[in-house]
Amino acid sequence: MPEPINKLSISLAWLRAAEQCECSSPDCGHDGRCANKLQWKSRGKDQPGGWQTRMKNPKGPDRAENWEILCIDCFKKTGGDTAQ
Repeated sequence: MPEPINKLSISLAWLRAAEQCECSSPDCGHDGRCANKLQWKSRGKDQPGGWQTRMKNPKGPDRAENWEILCIDCFKKTGGDTAQ
């Protein structure tokens, strides 16, 4: 059974992201950081403002600096397989 996710880590990562997707992958079709605005209440939803989290290093620590906040579109385009 996977370890429980530290909700504080996710909250701190959300604050760092400032309600904007943190993706900077060129595979997503944007220059630099994605400009999509996110809504807290839309986590995990496939809709405008929807977002999901992913660990940058799945074997790394459950700390805010190891979490990415991604809009649903970028999450899907970059694999979308390590959501928490």
